[in-house]
Amino acid sequence: MFRILPLIEPNLSKINNRGLPIPPVFQLLICLRFYATASFQLILGDTMTISQPTISRIVFRVSVLLASLFNDYIKMPQTQEDILENQRLFKNLGFGKGAIGIPGVDGAIDCTYIRLVHTRFQNVDEIYRSRKSYFSLNVQTVIGP
Repeated sequence: MFRILPLIEPNLSKINNRGLPIPPVFQLLICLRFYATASFQLILGDTMTISQPTISRIVFRVSVLLASLFNDYIKMPQTQEDILENQRLFKNLGFGKGAIGIPGVDGAIDCTYIRLVHTRFQNVDEIYRSRKSYFSLNVQTVIGP
């Protein structure tokens, strides 16, 4: 999370203190909390004593900034040939003779928490504590066939 903050921070910072601005790191955390809990903005705002319209603006602003970094971190097939090849390979996935696989797909995404359990992780920074109260890494991957 803190590696992404410097990339979006300039667009989240206010040049003055008018209206009690919310620091960029809190904006990112609010947005990530919204993603992680799939909660309503009103409930999230009540939990953090921030109005629902402010939560809405933060989620929108941070989401747009994160989406703008998509092509820097996620590489999708660029040519029609590569796209068709991935679709062919996904369609051929399956078990046994005559398996249909997954037609019309050229990429897949998955996420998981990897729990940090080794003793050397016992004194890690709090940034690795998940919302489920254990230390973990949130890993996301986009893959081809």
